[in-house]
Amino acid sequence: MKKLPIAFLLFFCCLSLFSQKNQPSENWVTCWNMVEQGQYEEAIACFDQEVKTNPKSGYNYFGKGIALAAYGAYDESLQNFEISLKLLPKSERAGVYVYMSLVNKLKGELKLALEQINSAIKLDPNDMDKYRFRGEIHELMGDTTAAIADYQHIIDIAPQEPDGYLSMCYILKDKDLGEATAVCEKGMSANRNFADFYLVHAMLKCRAEQYEVALGDLIRYINMDYWHDTIGTLFKLIADNIPETMFQYLEAQQNKQTQNTFWISMTGEMYYYLGQRYHARQCYLDAYERIPDSTTLERLITMDLGAGEIAAAKQHLDELQRQYHLDSFEVEERKAVIAYCSGQFDEAIHICDSLLAIQYKDDIFIENIQLLYNAERYSELVQRLEIYLDTCQQPGTLFNTRGHAHLVLGDTAAAFKDFHQSLAIDSNRIIPYHFLGDHEKALSQMEVFYDLNSKDGQELYTIASTYVILGELDLAMEFLRKSFQKGTYWEHRHIIGNDPDFAPLRTRDDYKALIQEYEQKEKE
Repeated sequence: MKKLPIAFLLFFCCLSLFSQKNQPSENWVTCWNMVEQGQYEEAIACFDQEVKTNPKSGYNYFGKGIALAAYGAYDESLQNFEISLKLLPKSERAGVYVYMSLVNKLKGELKLALEQINSAIKLDPNDMDKYRFRGEIHELMGDTTAAIADYQHIIDIAPQEPDGYLSMCYILKDKDLGEATAVCEKGMSANRNFADFYLVHAMLKCRAEQYEVALGDLIRYINMDYWHDTIGTLFKLIADNIPETMFQYLEAQQNKQTQNTFWISMTGEMYYYLGQRYHARQCYLDAYERIPDSTTLERLITMDLGAGEIAAAKQHLDELQRQYHLDSFEVEERKAVIAYCSGQFDEAIHICDSLLAIQYKDDIFIENIQLLYNAERYSELVQRLEIYLDTCQQPGTLFNTRGHAHLVLGDTAAAFKDFHQSLAIDSNRIIPYHFLGDHEKALSQMEVFYDLNSKDGQELYTIASTYVILGELDLAMEFLRKSFQKGTYWEHRHIIGNDPDFAPLRTRDDYKALIQEYEQKEKE
């Protein structure tokens, strides 16, 4: 059975649902702590004991219901919530209805979810979080008018709170960009110190192609919050449209923030997402020399690998382990990445196997499968996925990889079964119809795929390799260049030279010139 993250169930703080007269027992709190820590099976057993000890307590069934929901046992979870409703006084049932609504939302039972959140609101009409959750259900049901009414109600009853404005922005951004921007700016005026408004405003301004305004918003956001991948994606989008302004800004930041290690690191992140891996690494080297700390050193290792400095990455990993006492498991994880980036696939596979024998982790398993594919150990890949596929929380990628392995092994029927399963999980996939000889269908699918992924360097690389297989070599060169411009060259340079997909291109002068161009950029 799939174990699900608990975050969605902590939408409301469970302990706050207790009344002053009915506080939870110490044992109940112990069970709840297990839920928060992801120990769902232990939590279920713990609440079972509480139910046996006091079968007339609605709170015990309520806690058990939450633990079962987090574990993925939705129907049994709802049964416990129903018992809880019968045992609790009416004044304390609102929270139970909320959780029942959450579980039915996860089950896709939106009509039931709506009925239950309505019951919760009827019992407790002053809690704005319930209106936000109801708005989300209305959105899933396609009733945007009702969703907007819920979000507007939140703004009306709590104008100083950001949730109503942000939810309204997200629902309006595809309907009326101007109105979404106006709501966002109204929320910013009421909540000057809430960072997410600047991020949302930057997204909206990018849609409006006002990239300089968006850049200013992102800078404010970083100053108030932190760096994450969404920031990097927006920086790339801005740089694609106003590259000169972006690079002028980065140079100015480097000159201005000479003593601010935070901004030196952030400038490094911007360079990294723009494909300027050498400059990114220099920023992090500078930041670490000024104020050494484990977080900067860990990121510096990533920058080493991005710039192709394998020896430096190994040296910095040794320093990280020696100076900051990094856990041995985490050290081995990073060694596997270093081995992969240096093209030592068998060594990386050996490390991943050792780690998986100690502890199963999705990211390690997925990396291991990709390594097996790169090392052309296809039969082993298929065999291993038969054992672990049900365990993995991200099966779409694995079905796709196994499909390609089946193709290499000559089992076309099994391959296309995997490809269709992958597509059912993730619509942003390519089914390689060219292997069935359907050239026109393959070309048509590539056009759709490009429309979905025109900004993603990794997917552009995939498009380029597929066009080679289709015999469309000019198109392959076009997309390979686009992919490199997005920074993919630095991510794949250790396999580009021997990637069999690109063998037909290697005698072409434009291919040789492209590789030479990016090799020269790497030296710079």
